[in-house]
Formats: sequence, structure tokens, C-alpha cells
Amino acid sequence: MASTDRVYLLADMHLKPLDAPNSRACDMAVEDNLRLARFLEYIDGKATGLVLLGDTFNFWFERRGKVVGDYSAALALFKAAADSGLDIHHVSGNRDFVVGEGLGFDPTTRYPGFLRLKRGFTVSRLADYGIEPHGPRYRFHQGGKTVTCVHGDALCTRDKWFMAMRWCLQGPLGRWIMRWGPWSFCEYLFSHQQGRTGIRNGGRRPADLLEDTAVWREMAMGADVLLCGHIHSHHEREMQVAGRNCKLVVLPAWLDGGYGVMENGAIRVERFDDGTPFPD
Repeated sequence: MASTDRVYLLADMHLKPLDAPNSRACDMAVEDNLRLARFLEYIDGKATGLVLLGDTFNFWFERRGKVVGDYSAALALFKAAADSGLDIHHVSGNRDFVVGEGLGFDPTTRYPGFLRLKRGFTVSRLADYGIEPHGPRYRFHQGGKTVTCVHGDALCTRDKWFMAMRWCLQGPLGRWIMRWGPWSFCEYLFSHQQGRTGIRNGGRRPADLLEDTAVWREMAMGADVLLCGHIHSHHEREMQVAGRNCKLVVLPAWLDGGYGVMENGAIRVERFDDGTPFPD
């Protein structure tokens, strides 16, 4: 990305599928799609990049080209934006980490997919809609700074119960079950997760769950600016890492109306619909 780019960032959208297993989630899916359409129209002509910082979907599961849940309306909106020239990138969250291979030109750096096998890959269905998956991390350079985008769940090491559940799901056993388990079982399990609606009415976590050591390690890999979401609360702090002045910015949840704008190496967080600064 060039230094003159204006990159928009959305975290924790929790889009629902149109075929969610309860009526409330289906209604929310329609509401979210209308709001997404308004947002993409708002940034049309202003943005060259859009980064989705994980938990874009209430739960995304794909395997060998098959996907659980009908996200066709939201994906069609993303595809229209991508066809208009918007560069869209996706970072895996704790609810949408089971994605296929990316389409990066360099086979040594492109994301091989969560359920990767030793031979042969299946390109993510997200790529059909102009969204490039990057797995747990995406980096770009802007204004002389290296910007690292992660979801943020891996930084919440103080939340021991969550980290244990994360290890079970994303570890070898969970990967094996999701790769080889009966499709009907996976479809039933993840369809139930897609129908959850309580996340809109809470789910905010304290910023101190972002453990300093985990944040420092991520920044030590070269990040001048570290962007994440996950805790559903806006938070910023400066850190000294290996003699460098680094900045952590946690974006508020999109479902609460907040988003980020990265321009000339500087990040600002705004509220959708009126463009006012989002409160810290």
C-alpha cells in the first residue's frame, strides 16, 4: 500500500447469516447488511483499502469449498466494492478462523488456509468475493510505519478460560475434527453459533485483558502500530519496544458503530453515521 492510501478498518462486525436458526438473528442479518451497504457507499471513492480485523462473521466455517451459513448478501456487497477497486483484506478472528487458502501472488507468503493439508489446497470462498484472507496477521506499510493488524484474541492471555478454549478449538485436535468430522455435525454445530444474538447486548471486555508481554512480543516483530479488536472497547496506549515508540490501538466493535481510518501513518477512530471521534 502506498503512503497516500486511506485504509479503513472494521473489527467485530459479527455479521449474521440470512438462514440463521432463529428469527431475531435473521432480522439482525438484514439490519447489518443494510448498514454495511451504507458504509461501503460512504467510503466509496475515499478508501483504497479495507481491513477486516476478524469476527467479521458470527461464525465462519468452510471446508473444501463448502460454507456453513448464507452470507451471500453481505458477500455480494463486499464483491461489488472490490470490483470497484477497493482492496479488501481479512484477518482471522476467534469466530472466523476456519478459512481456506489465500490468493497471494507469492506462494511462500500467502496464507495456506487453516485446514491445510500437506498436498493441495482449497482457495477460500472469501476470495470469490474479492476478500483476501491472511490468517492471524496482516501487515502493510504507510507513512514510513509498519502497521500490523491482528484480531486481538491471542493477546488476551490473562483470560485463562478463553485461552484454554481457544487452544482446544485451534489446536491439533480441533483442527483434526474440523478437517475430518462429518459435514452434518460441523454444519449443525456452527449453525447454532451463527444464531447467537446476545453479543450485540454486551460482550465488552476490559482492556487489561490485553497482556503487556503478549502485546510487546507482537510489536517486537516490527510493528510501529498494532491494530486489533476483540474486546469490543476502544483503547489506545503507547509502548517502548526495543528502543522504538510503538502504539497499540484497539478498535471498538463495528456493531457499536466504531471504525478506524489509517492515513499517512496516523490512525483515528470514528463513529459511523456522523464521523465524530469515538470515545475512548
